[in-house]
Amino acid sequence: MPLGTPKQRSLLAALALLPGRPVPSDVLVERLWGDSPPEKFRKSLYTYVARLRRLLKSETAGAAALLRTTDSYCLIADPDSIDIHRSRSLLRAADLAVQTGQDDRAVGLYVKALRLWRGEPLAGLRGSWVDSVRAGLKHEQVAALTNYFATQLRLGRHGQVIPELSAATLEHPLDEVIAGQLMVSLYRTSRHADAIGVFHRTKEELAAQLGLDPGPGLRKLYEALLRNDSSLLLRTG
Repeated sequence: MPLGTPKQRSLLAALALLPGRPVPSDVLVERLWGDSPPEKFRKSLYTYVARLRRLLKSETAGAAALLRTTDSYCLIADPDSIDIHRSRSLLRAADLAVQTGQDDRAVGLYVKALRLWRGEPLAGLRGSWVDSVRAGLKHEQVAALTNYFATQLRLGRHGQVIPELSAATLEHPLDEVIAGQLMVSLYRTSRHADAIGVFHRTKEELAAQLGLDPGPGLRKLYEALLRNDSSLLLRTG
């Protein structure tokens, strides 16, 4: 849908993160403008609300609506129609499947959830609130990825997930958990040198971007690789 200006899109994002829950006008103003709202910020907010209400009415065939309650606004919509809430629902189901020993079922749920993550969260929007939400959403995505990969590795699918893990390390070069999962996958497919190479690339990225060394978990894994530690192999039975 043609969602309008960045501020109008930010308004929709602020409401869509809390479907069915009233969001006070003051909160919306802070999320749209931070500490520097325009002189006529309430008029501007009302304008964005009116435009968004008309848009939802014309484009969603009644599946979503924007209501006003006292000095608050509320997006009425099925949470499963909003990607982030649908993804979270699927991830909760996947985590429960893991806890009950249903790893195959969990993998399918993780895949469905991760397919809902397309591109940059809140793309094209700016502001301290947006930046904070975007960082949190990216953290959720990485957590879902690492849980998915961990489940695949428990199922012995180390060779199958190497392409996905390789792509994930390029997208998240500073994430030591994903790097470690790729190292284990490579080691289990007799690519010992490549596994060592992943450690050194991650170490270089951490030093260049953050001025840090790898954490104890990744260092311990690297030392185990150097020793050809049998504990790195998949245990069966």
